Amino acid sequence: MNLRGREWLGVAWPRIAVTLAVVAPYWRLFGLRSLLVTQDLLYSDIRDGELPPRALFGRLLRSGHWPSWHTGLCGGGSYATAAIDPLSLPTFGLLPAVPALDVFIVAVLLLIGHSTYSLARALSASRAGAALAAIAFAHSGFVVCQLKHLSIMATIAWVPLALLSLERALASRAEPRFEDPPDAPAVDRATPVRLRWLLAFAAIFGAQVLSGFPQSVYIVALAYGAWAAFRGVGLWRQDGVRRAAILLGAAALAVAIGAGIGAVALAPLSAVADTSDRAGGVTFEWASRLHYDVRNAIDLFVPYANGDISNLTYDGPGIFWEDYAYLGLATVLLALAGAARLRRRAHVAMLAGIVVVAYSMVLGPATPLFKIAFYALPGMSNFRFPTRFLVLVELGLALLGGLGLSDFERWLERRPASWAARAGWIAAGVVVVTFLDLMRAQPRQNAFVDARAWMEPPGTAAFLMQQQRLQQQGPFRIWTPYHREIHYQAFETARGWADLTPYFQMRDVIQPNSNLYWGLETADCYSGLATSSQTDVWGDHNRSGLLAYRAMRRAGAGLELAPGLPRVLRAFNVRYVLSPWPIDVPDLQLVDASTPVRVYEVSAVEPRIYLVGHAFSARSNQDAADRLLHKRFDPARDVILEGAPESLTSNAVRAQAPPGTLVVKKYGGDEVDVETSTTAQAFVVTSDAWSPAWRASVDGVETPIYRANILGRAVVVPPGEHKLVFRYVDLPVRRGALATAGAAGLWALLLAASLVHGRLRAGGVAS
Repeated sequence: MNLRGREWLGVAWPRIAVTLAVVAPYWRLFGLRSLLVTQDLLYSDIRDGELPPRALFGRLLRSGHWPSWHTGLCGGGSYATAAIDPLSLPTFGLLPAVPALDVFIVAVLLLIGHSTYSLARALSASRAGAALAAIAFAHSGFVVCQLKHLSIMATIAWVPLALLSLERALASRAEPRFEDPPDAPAVDRATPVRLRWLLAFAAIFGAQVLSGFPQSVYIVALAYGAWAAFRGVGLWRQDGVRRAAILLGAAALAVAIGAGIGAVALAPLSAVADTSDRAGGVTFEWASRLHYDVRNAIDLFVPYANGDISNLTYDGPGIFWEDYAYLGLATVLLALAGAARLRRRAHVAMLAGIVVVAYSMVLGPATPLFKIAFYALPGMSNFRFPTRFLVLVELGLALLGGLGLSDFERWLERRPASWAARAGWIAAGVVVVTFLDLMRAQPRQNAFVDARAWMEPPGTAAFLMQQQRLQQQGPFRIWTPYHREIHYQAFETARGWADLTPYFQMRDVIQPNSNLYWGLETADCYSGLATSSQTDVWGDHNRSGLLAYRAMRRAGAGLELAPGLPRVLRAFNVRYVLSPWPIDVPDLQLVDASTPVRVYEVSAVEPRIYLVGHAFSARSNQDAADRLLHKRFDPARDVILEGAPESLTSNAVRAQAPPGTLVVKKYGGDEVDVETSTTAQAFVVTSDAWSPAWRASVDGVETPIYRANILGRAVVVPPGEHKLVFRYVDLPVRRGALATAGAAGLWALLLAASLVHGRLRAGGVAS
């Protein structure tokens, strides 16, 4: 083999090794028919949480409909930004759900592996050291446990590449590569080149903001700030204040441009947060109660020392998948040795500092740092799970481990000739041993099934889909009480996910959000960020709410419902209740018992949009819940309004029948048109969710929309014949889109100016 061939092989083999190593445990994904079904305690974040809305987003997009509003979950919500980041949009936008998921996971892993390799090389790691860093981080405890959180993965997959861009832009001198002679001079980069790297960073940061998981974006932004500040000190010392100020100012502009690029995702999330339980921030106690326990630190050296959640042997403190951090024993030992031996190198000190500070944040209230940050840093009070800072701990240790292996390799090269000749092979052996160690420990954290079997509609779904096709009474919703408890029972029966049979059986409860797979609509939903009104009515994984959970209880082998709850279900267009326990309530009739999950039909369900003649006024959601469950409430005649003038409720006469007729002319995703004919003032009520983005007009004149029955919408119509139009106008998305377009335009303009400047400069030098 000639010299050029050997050089190519020396460059290519680590990349090939990294490619094969990061996807090896996920080989079945290449068949594009595997579904990730890893369970959490109360829900599966991937199976029930994030995948169904992304599947709906892609399905609507491919059918030519922009998913601005859909009523499939919790009475309705916007899916316009469900999957618009650069990893999700081309996968879920172009492919069906299962192939999209498989391609997405493979793309995430390859991006993590190769960008970590490149970052390690930029920090002067050897090829073997960079390969170790890449494999260790791609198969770290944080990555394998958070793989089920697609938005988190769409954020953190870009972190090494973003840090690489900052390193290229802000390092005072480029570190010599491992293969360079010891006396090789450090290389300075021209300012225009550095600015182009900052533009690359801006684009990467924008991609992260578009992923729609603000907490991960916030965490990595803190790391970027620390990296830039550290490198800025080096620039100031070696290149002077002026150059350091220019580049740090440009870095700040890059962050602003990146945030602007992601504004189309960030703006609607902020709007939802303003209507959620997190409006105004959360308490320190709530934010830190699920913190990492220091006893789990042993997992850095011995995987599953406190047991394994995948087979339900875990008996340690905290939540396993938030705390697990194993990334190979050799990786951690080499990281500790490298940090000690190379501590005088700036980038090693920087990485070690990031690891120590991030780990202190992970410990939450166990150290004062998290509490100081919670109260001192703007935005910190919006998040829980300080354990999410583990991503910085894991990446820092992986990079330090790679640098430690590189130092060990160079140490061997200085030994007698027999050892020096074997240095590369020994280093490669360490990489292989670490890979085998991680393959033994990590893959069990992700359970895959054949998607064809899973996506086949279960018995209850097939029955309900048949009822839906009949369309005798228009669209309807379903509801599964106590589905959190059903999940937990399945989790215990399955022993984590050692036996997936209970999860196949659990599909029959069709709790949210899996209903979206089969075109069914549920009254409630599973969301990491729900409006307080949704939570007040149906509860969520954080609290039980004010209405549904208050009006039911388990009793022996059955389920008891308060007399007022069926009336509430009628008001929310819930026609079918699914329960594994028998329910004996006059207003619920058993209509299907062909599966272990019984299907009950609710009598006299109100249509999605209907007329009533009488309104009660509610002072608060608690007051509204009390009135909804009261025996006087009748959804066919009454509506509970919030924020309505007293004149609309105090003088209303309670009629025995609807005050007129209502005809639905159009019922679409972002527009609803109805015609009314009434003999007296009436209220048009819809069980679809209220949102500040909805507008209403009567005969072309805008009219107020009141929150109805805590969650729904209502509009007053005067006597006579009128045309009422509801229209969804999502101003946060529109404003965000304008900001995104402006930031992207500025980015393109700066890039073009940089390229033109580079050509002119090159031409001037040549002449």
